[in-house]
Amino acid sequence: MGLSGRENEEIYLSLLQKVRKAAPRSGIDMTKTIHQIRPIIVIRFIALCQKKWPFFRRFEDGWPLRDMLASYLVNQKASANRKNKQLKAAGINTRDLESASESEKAGSEEEGDNNSEDEEGPQPKKIKKDTKVTISSAKIKAKRSPSGCPKKPQTVESDGDLSDSDDELANVPPAKARKVNKAHDVKLEDIFSDGEIALAPRKSKLKPAPDHDEDTDPEESQSDESKSNQKPKKGHAPDETPFKWTEADIPLVCPEEDCNDAVTRNPSVGLVALFRDRAWTIHEQGANANGVWRLNLKICTTMRVTRDIDDRYQRAQQRGLFNVDFQLLANHVWDLKDVIDPLMIGPDARSDTFVWTNLLDNIKSISADSEDEKYSLEELNTGANIPQPITDAARPGRYGQRGAAVIKNTLMSMYSNLAPVMIPASSPLTLRAYTDFFLIPHIAALLIGQDTNTDIEGGWETMQSEGNHRDDENPLMDDDEILDAVFAANARQSQITKSTADKKKQNVAKSTTDKKGTKRPRVTAVPDVKANKENNKPLTIRIGAQGTRSHSNKLTMEDYPPPTRGTDSKWKVAQPAK
Repeated sequence: MGLSGRENEEIYLSLLQKVRKAAPRSGIDMTKTIHQIRPIIVIRFIALCQKKWPFFRRFEDGWPLRDMLASYLVNQKASANRKNKQLKAAGINTRDLESASESEKAGSEEEGDNNSEDEEGPQPKKIKKDTKVTISSAKIKAKRSPSGCPKKPQTVESDGDLSDSDDELANVPPAKARKVNKAHDVKLEDIFSDGEIALAPRKSKLKPAPDHDEDTDPEESQSDESKSNQKPKKGHAPDETPFKWTEADIPLVCPEEDCNDAVTRNPSVGLVALFRDRAWTIHEQGANANGVWRLNLKICTTMRVTRDIDDRYQRAQQRGLFNVDFQLLANHVWDLKDVIDPLMIGPDARSDTFVWTNLLDNIKSISADSEDEKYSLEELNTGANIPQPITDAARPGRYGQRGAAVIKNTLMSMYSNLAPVMIPASSPLTLRAYTDFFLIPHIAALLIGQDTNTDIEGGWETMQSEGNHRDDENPLMDDDEILDAVFAANARQSQITKSTADKKKQNVAKSTTDKKGTKRPRVTAVPDVKANKENNKPLTIRIGAQGTRSHSNKLTMEDYPPPTRGTDSKWKVAQPAK
């Protein structure tokens, strides 16, 4: 930042102090870290600081402000957690402290009300004529005692009696002493013998009555004054012209002060609405209204967020990434059910797969590098402190976190009858760890290999190169309507597969008995050996006289109903893998 060295330490600390004071005033939640706060709030805070302190404008994206805010929020959260732990260790509950502080505030307010009632009704005292007039200490300097306290000023008795004007004030109660703010610099000249403090008299807020001429009517003058004192009504345009605005009136440059960024060529609907609101506010309240300043700042922050999204999209295109149809991804996972079934039955099918052997190699290398303890496969079940090479290898490449969620939900719908903890095929891993670190990258590598016309090893290498950037471009969000529609379609497909399986079981049970309860002869399949030997053809299966009904394994529209309306997913019928 250019402030290194002892000579610039004071400047850096002063800037840091200003940023820390401005954070809570700008709506920053001090109980969260910077990653837990919405990005638009952080961008708005950076824009406010850059406007207030021009020193930060020279840095791109305001990275010093972001670093200062991040470190400050982490320290605040750590100190708060430390204090709570100390209070809990001492047996003090934080909720009890909050209730006690609220009760103390209520008690102090009640005491203040009682004191104010006592002070409002002082009893009148008669002033005696033989009073002692206090001489101001401005004329007689007060001497201090050895203890440091000032001695009382000298008093002399008056030679004569009080005047008649003083007799009129004999029954008037004494004025109540005013409280002095701590910031007021009190001198000895202001202190009297009774300890009260004399302040300068307040200026009267009442305006002097205007002088009216004899010819003018007082009622007319009052009406003129009321008209002059009235504020202009809000929403009143000086020219009273009708408001007209089109998108052609959008300025070419950002309206925010000290921002020379160009407005995007195709602004979003929300950005167009902000520009229209700004023009309406200027038409109704003028260009210097507070609403115009707020709208300028909101337009600037919205443009920055939009520009960041466009930059990320361009970087994604340069790296060969593209948007994914997640409904089509779920359909492809359903198409791979015959390939996934052996991996869910026993541990033998996974032993020769590329992803599983790569996972075991990573664990061996991590165990060899660690000096204290050896890392084992079972430690993946905890889900915490997973080494970085293992998490990097488990990323599904172009599908990102959203694609991983789709693959996982599809597997859960496909094998909903399995135990959620552990199955024989996943041993020694739990089903969750088995899915996260083996099944999801294995399926993603298969699908990417099909897209790139390579095997699973080539798909895995492409997946690793794409995984370095895809998580940032396609993060997993809380409210995702597209994924909700995909999950609903998976749930319907799971119910369809269950119903078809139940019907097959019922048909098999009915085929063994007739209507009268007698057993039917079983349908047997006998290999036609002679015919195959003569024609040099592979063995065929000859069905008995009873015959059987053929079931098509092709997927139809009923198997994959379209998602609900209102989503942007491009739904297509699943195509079986060639």
